[in-house]
Amino acid sequence: MMRVFGLLGVMVFSFALNAVAQTKEDATKFYNDGVAAFNAKNYPAAITAFNQAVDIAGKVGDEAIEVRDGAIKLLPASYFQNAMALYTSKKLVESVKEFNNAIEVGNKYNDQNIVSKASGIVPQLYRVLGNQEFGANNLEKAKEYYNMGLKLTPDATQNLLGLGLICEKQAKADSALVYFEKVIEVGTRTNKPDDVKNAKAKARDLFLAKASAAEKAKKYDAAIEAYNSVFKYAPESDDIYYKIAFDNYYLSKWDDAIESSNKALGLITKPEDKGKIYILLGNIYSKKNDTPNACANYKLAAATVKYKAQAAAAIKGLKCK
Repeated sequence: MMRVFGLLGVMVFSFALNAVAQTKEDATKFYNDGVAAFNAKNYPAAITAFNQAVDIAGKVGDEAIEVRDGAIKLLPASYFQNAMALYTSKKLVESVKEFNNAIEVGNKYNDQNIVSKASGIVPQLYRVLGNQEFGANNLEKAKEYYNMGLKLTPDATQNLLGLGLICEKQAKADSALVYFEKVIEVGTRTNKPDDVKNAKAKARDLFLAKASAAEKAKKYDAAIEAYNSVFKYAPESDDIYYKIAFDNYYLSKWDDAIESSNKALGLITKPEDKGKIYILLGNIYSKKNDTPNACANYKLAAATVKYKAQAAAAIKGLKCK
C-alpha cells in the first residue's frame, strides 16, 4: 500500500509542476506568436496560438488577464480572416464552416462586428453552393444549401427561386409555383425587381407548358384556364388571346372565341399581322352561319399578303358578294 501511495504522490507532484510551468510568460509567448501569425496572414496558426494563450492565461488567473483579453480581442477576427482566405481560394465549403466558427466565437467573446459581417456572408455562400450543386444536377444537395441559407435569411429571394427551379426540374409544377409566388411576394416587398421579374417569367412558363399539354390532350377548357393564368404574370398578349380563341373554337364556344379574337386584334399594331385573326373570325362566323360577318372578315384577311390565297378560297366557297 505504501508503494502505491508513493507512486500516486509522484504523479500528483508531477501534475502540480506542469500547472506551475504554465505562467504568464507562456501565455504571452503564445499571444505574441498569434500576433506574428496574424500579421503574416497565417490565420490558422494565429487561431491556434490565440486559443492557447486564452487557455493558459485563464489557468494562470488575474496575473495574465491582460494577455487573455488581448488574445480574445483578436480571435474572432482571426476566424473571419481565415474564412475570407478560404473563400478567396474558392474553398467554399470550408469557408462557410469557418464563417460559422467566426460567428460562434464572436458571440462567445461579444464581438458583434465580426458576428454581423460573417452573418451577412454565410447566407450568400449557401446560395452560391446551392447554385453550384444545381448546375451539377445534384438537386437534393442544392436544396439543402438553399434551405440552410433561408434559415438565416428567410427573405433570401434567390434561394427561394432556386428551390422553385429545383421543383420545376423535378416536374413538381405546383410546388415550383408556390416558390415563385413567394419570390414575387417577398421581392415586391423588399424591392428585388430582378428576382420578381425572373419568378414571374418562370411562373408564366409553367402555365404556358400546362396549357400546351392540355391542348395536346384535347382538354381545351383546361388549356383556356392555364392561358388565363398567364396574364397574372405577364402583360396581355395577342398570341395568348389568339390561342384562347382557338381553344374556344374547338369547344364550339363561338361568342367566347369572337371575344378573345377581338382582344387579340386590339393588341396587334401591324395590319399585316392581323390576317390570321381575320381568318379565324371568318371561320367562327361561318360556323355560326353568319355569312355576312364571315365574308367581311375573310375580305379583311385577303388584304394581307400571307393570308390572301386562303381568304380568297374561303370567299369563293361562301360566294361572298
